[in-house]
Amino acid sequence: MSRSVPLVAVALAVLAVAACDFQPGGLAGSPVALGTFTTGRAGTTYSMQPIIGFYRVTGAVFVNTAFVTDTCFEAPYADTTSQNSNASLAISAGDYVVLAVSGRSDTLRRSSTVDPFYRVGGGLSIPFTPGDSMVITVKGDPNGFPASTFRGKTAEPFTFGPITKPADGNPITITWSPAGVGGSAILVALRFASGTSTTIDRQVACTLVDDGTATIPGTTILNWLRATKHDVVGQRLRSILQQVDVPRSYFNVTSVFETSATVP
Repeated sequence: MSRSVPLVAVALAVLAVAACDFQPGGLAGSPVALGTFTTGRAGTTYSMQPIIGFYRVTGAVFVNTAFVTDTCFEAPYADTTSQNSNASLAISAGDYVVLAVSGRSDTLRRSSTVDPFYRVGGGLSIPFTPGDSMVITVKGDPNGFPASTFRGKTAEPFTFGPITKPADGNPITITWSPAGVGGSAILVALRFASGTSTTIDRQVACTLVDDGTATIPGTTILNWLRATKHDVVGQRLRSILQQVDVPRSYFNVTSVFETSATVP
């Protein structure tokens, strides 16, 4: 996956909600769907590579972008292309999952019965218009995730406003083009190389209300400000988080649009 993984993993901790269930009939845990739809760009064309994993778990952490407060903290940063491991039991969601967005429908399938992930075949991307609504239809499996349909919006494009670096001890104000429609969250990572390092290994990770502006305290950004190598990366996220009653199951997909800012 892309560099969005470490940013999401750190900053989304403050957007997480948890669930824990035991199903009747001796089955421990609930069917759970977890997915990330990350937007890519080639010139003026956008596409995404949707991926959804289905599991049975006794406890899970979900992403909910509908309830956000401004929160910033310093944390480690690791740029990686690997996926986080998941030791949960993989389950079936049926033969396929259909994603309908931007006037087209695409089928996601598993590559094997032990693979929890449903993807588009051949590693292909789906062209779409960020901000469009999507419908996700799960075929369903009576012994796995139930047949169901979910609706939501993909994350809209956004750009940062000019960034002015303040003097030591002063706050920094970050601006961006707001979505204008509720339900989204903004993640911002002010990344930097700490000490004598030449590699970015730290970040000020912020989860922000998507209203177009945020002010980060001077004490929080001091190490970023003094670093000789630093940048700013941001993401807009929209999540679908819904419960299926019978059997009790949870569906959580997050759409991600990432951009960067110019730092003087």
